[in-house]
Amino acid sequence: MFEDLKLVELGRGIAASFCGKLFADLGADVIKVEPLDGDALRRRGPFPNDEAGPERSGLFSYVNTNKLGVTLDVESRSGREIFAELLRNADILIEQNSPAWMAAAELDYGHLHAAHPSLIMTSITPFGQDGPWRDYLGNDFIVQHTGGIAFHNGARARDLEAEPPIVIPGYMGEFAGGLAAGAATMCALVGQADGEGEHVDIALQEVLAMHFQVDITRVTYTGIAPIRSASAIPSVPYVGQQPAADGYIDYVVRTEEQWRNLLAVLGNPEWSENELFADMRGRSEHWDALEPLIGQETQRYPKEQLFRDSQARGVSAAAVNTVADAAEAAHFHDRGSFVEFDHPVLGRVRCPGAPIRFGGDFWGMRRPAPLLGQHNREIFGERLGYSDEKLAALAEAGVISQA
Repeated sequence: MFEDLKLVELGRGIAASFCGKLFADLGADVIKVEPLDGDALRRRGPFPNDEAGPERSGLFSYVNTNKLGVTLDVESRSGREIFAELLRNADILIEQNSPAWMAAAELDYGHLHAAHPSLIMTSITPFGQDGPWRDYLGNDFIVQHTGGIAFHNGARARDLEAEPPIVIPGYMGEFAGGLAAGAATMCALVGQADGEGEHVDIALQEVLAMHFQVDITRVTYTGIAPIRSASAIPSVPYVGQQPAADGYIDYVVRTEEQWRNLLAVLGNPEWSENELFADMRGRSEHWDALEPLIGQETQRYPKEQLFRDSQARGVSAAAVNTVADAAEAAHFHDRGSFVEFDHPVLGRVRCPGAPIRFGGDFWGMRRPAPLLGQHNREIFGERLGYSDEKLAALAEAGVISQA
């Protein structure tokens, strides 16, 4: 799909790497530029057998598939000159660094646009390119809290003082930011009718606050700030999360028909005929008595059976899967959601495949994530035309690692 598209990635986080991966997996030529000691993601797990190493990070391996990788000290004058040569042939620059650092390195949009007027530059930061917080430090848990997304997480806590809000694990802000950056970059590319460049400003905090936080709209529309409560929806019993024989099942029951169908799944227990539970109002008023009765029934069955039987009867239900459950789900297997490939250090690797589907066969796993400095000779030598002597001199000066 994007075979003619050329990107340079200068990122220090998951969001830029994931954004670059989206383009690389769809065929774009993506050059990942790392400092000589490597991207910080190389030092984050998971690591097979808990044995850390710059080529053993599962996180780095996943978010950098199909890229070419080089090392370059862009803070040095020679490094900036080489980086400028890379950008001459690039359509897009994806970067995830602080605005102050980019300006100090003369890599901010003002400098780059003057030299490369057609370049699309996508900048990803915790808080954006302007505003009083622009140079504040931030990471996934900081943007989740400052964006309000973590406020209700853990809302079913019995003791709100003892169990405060917690962030959603799995780098939600980073991955959501990478996806938003990919979409925004494509919009800039499509709208580039006059060949003029564009600066795309992605703030991870805003991505979470504006796209995943419905309470922001509630505040702006009504002026009323929601409060954190001890149960998700205390006034209307949607059934919610209930124990199963091997975990939990979660239900959203909105209609009387769905309620009757749920009772059928549970074998129409004797208490289902109780007039106190005959309608939504009665079930709401007597929820404290009803909820344990539902739990007594659901815990007789495996969660997967409850999930399948409930969905077959039109009841909104979800087996509360562990990560291991999700990784082995038959549905994912049937859709080909995971792929396997060979990595020169990790061996045979299984990881998530295409996060986005198209009608054609556009996505593919052509190569694993690059080893540190793996493509220095290919990029600097073959593409930029540097001689072996010049590459050796640059390595000696600490501008690149040994090619």
